[in-house]
Amino acid sequence: MKTISPLIIVFVAMCIFGNISYLNAQTLPNDDLTKKYDAQKNLTSAFNAMLKTETLHNWKDNKPCKANDLINSINKSNLELNINELNSVTEYLFSKIQAIAINETLDKGTFESLTDKALHALNNDASFEAFVKAYTGKDVNDIKGNTEFRGEILSKDIDVLREYYQALKGLTTNYKFNNEYNINDKCKYNATNTISIKTINYPNATWNIKTTVIVDCVCSNDDAATEVKNGSYEYAATVSGILTGSKITFTKPKNTTLSVLSLNCCGEKEDDEEPPYSDPLAAVDDIEGINDLMPDQTIGFGAGVGFGQDFEETTFCLFGEYLYQLNSSEEKGWYIGAEASYQHTSFGDFSSSVIKGGPKLQYNFAATPSQETQFVVGIMANYATGSNDNNGFKDDFSGLIGCAYGGINIRICEDWSVGGQFPIFIYESFTFKPESGGEFEVDGTSLFINKDNPFRIVIRHTF
Repeated sequence: MKTISPLIIVFVAMCIFGNISYLNAQTLPNDDLTKKYDAQKNLTSAFNAMLKTETLHNWKDNKPCKANDLINSINKSNLELNINELNSVTEYLFSKIQAIAINETLDKGTFESLTDKALHALNNDASFEAFVKAYTGKDVNDIKGNTEFRGEILSKDIDVLREYYQALKGLTTNYKFNNEYNINDKCKYNATNTISIKTINYPNATWNIKTTVIVDCVCSNDDAATEVKNGSYEYAATVSGILTGSKITFTKPKNTTLSVLSLNCCGEKEDDEEPPYSDPLAAVDDIEGINDLMPDQTIGFGAGVGFGQDFEETTFCLFGEYLYQLNSSEEKGWYIGAEASYQHTSFGDFSSSVIKGGPKLQYNFAATPSQETQFVVGIMANYATGSNDNNGFKDDFSGLIGCAYGGINIRICEDWSVGGQFPIFIYESFTFKPESGGEFEVDGTSLFINKDNPFRIVIRHTF
């Protein structure tokens, strides 16, 4: 009887276990699939955690049917996402941040990839010029890449970089499932989920996430006013995490809110301004809110009033302003511009008229989660000229005024906002030339609202 050589046994074992290891390696996900799967899992958890929000923050029940009737008509489990629904989202995000090839030779430096270098170049809300400098090491005017056709469009490297910059700045994806689901025999709903970038500060990022739900029911009795006819509500939150070329993560949501956007009861006449529920997607677009919260430019007009001497001394003013945004952000804005005004003061036989004009610098930042109400702080310098009339004796004067001010700006729609403004600190330096001859100077400071620095209301148009 022949015996099997130990070498043959070892060889066969190596072949068998080697093949098994090879097969296992083939079935394991590669790094690219793993990072996308991890991102999907994180984002799914964030959305589902947001849906646990219970408290309404903006609604007072003043109708026969109640907000909770609308919300509770849907089991939250129906709104929860599963990981497979987010596959296209993570695919989109990773593809969107991927560095775009240009003719210029770029050094990735200490970064893992050019994608990471590009994301880092966006820190501190960088302008396009700052982004190009940080990403390429060159000024915008020094990008000399050859002109070539890209997708049948003639482009230069600087054009490609600009498109990439704009894509990163506006990094957003909306994924919607538009199927209608039956809640019971008479109601159905449509849910829309949205994710969009809020800030990028490499290697971190903050996102806005939303789930908007539209419910539409058939009333069993037109007079049954306590039944919900239709309505919409929205979950919203901010989510932080890592954003790099190789990793995207989403942590537990913060600042979660549950808002009722509309509610109509059976037996109740619907407002003409209510969004049409026959087209769920159109309704979602109508309730998304104001898109351009920090517009590029505004022009404003307003009036102000101030009092002194136990309200016996009265000042009123009319003014106009122009503001231009220096940065590019949805939640804060630096604006530079100019203002001109006419002001008149009267007190018994005394009256004063003055014309002012000069530059101003203003900073707007969000005061509420919706960001539609904003705090305002700023400084301005005015050259002023005018005259005083005191019982027939006239003094001409001119000088400079410096002012620090605060206030509020409320976006009431896409194109208009209304605001209030009050002085905080004022410095004035005037040269007076009395009608009787001679000349003298007066300097002074004051705080807050007074007869010479009234509280003002302004209406702004954005464009």
